[in-house]
Amino acid sequence: MKILVFSDSHAHYKEMRDAIARHAATTDAVFFLGDGYRDFVRVRDEFSTIAFYGVLGNCDFGVMGEPMVYERIVSLDGFRFLLMHGHRFHVKSGLETAIAYAKAKEANVLLYGHTHLPADDVDGDVRIFNPGSVGEYANGRRSYGILQTVKGVLVCSHADLSGDKM
Repeated sequence: MKILVFSDSHAHYKEMRDAIARHAATTDAVFFLGDGYRDFVRVRDEFSTIAFYGVLGNCDFGVMGEPMVYERIVSLDGFRFLLMHGHRFHVKSGLETAIAYAKAKEANVLLYGHTHLPADDVDGDVRIFNPGSVGEYANGRRSYGILQTVKGVLVCSHADLSGDKM
């Protein structure tokens, strides 16, 4: 299974669409972690063969006809993913609260955005992953995440908008 993970598009719809198009033939799902939910809805409508799951961020005000969801659990291929933007858990000041929440929700993968910085770490049984920002970047590169399950193992990586692994 292959999952693309995006966050913080901030009206950079084209960049997200182009990244998804590059991987569309081999992608099973797309996760969006907030701040650009309108971009997410627009791109979701273009790729009907891929499953899309998204949450709102602190810069999102909802989209008519869409649920107001700030976090969600998605179970796929034996993994329990917690999707959040992270602003409600103050992830810019540290991940402790978000990690504790993920453990309480029995998630084994915590996916968050908000910082615009790619990250990949482990805390006990919880994998912690931030795809960075596909829109406004903080590290000089726009990025997204690629999650793949291979024989029950989750392999996480980051890619820039050219598709090159980071």
